[in-house]
Amino acid sequence: MEFNKADIIARLQKGEKIEDIANEMSEILNTAEADYKAAEALKAAEASRVDDAKREAVKMMIDGACDYCVAIGEEKLLAELQEIDIEALIAAIDSYFGMIKALASLETLEFKVPTEKKVEKRAARADDAIANFLRDFNL
Repeated sequence: MEFNKADIIARLQKGEKIEDIANEMSEILNTAEADYKAAEALKAAEASRVDDAKREAVKMMIDGACDYCVAIGEEKLLAELQEIDIEALIAAIDSYFGMIKALASLETLEFKVPTEKKVEKRAARADDAIANFLRDFNL
């Protein structure tokens, strides 16, 4: 049901009470607000789930790298890995994947290959070769 000025006037002219129209409008607004809030809550929950999954994957990656450092005796690198900012690493990975997605979305690039020009070759003579050599070296 629409609630523009003309529709409300038409309903009043048909004998409907202003309170009934207001109650109907209020009920529709309340329902719309509840639906909107529910949709936003679902979006927030999904975003939180994705963020948690990213964080867990990055922690597993760092833990694996730390285990590797221990196995090969890289104490300095191990100390650096243990101090890594997980949120900054997630942002860097997201940025990297954003670039990959952008590149993957490009249409096939067309590269024009220069066509070879036909060059007439004439039979080289020993005298010509010697003359060219002497000329090239200013002799």
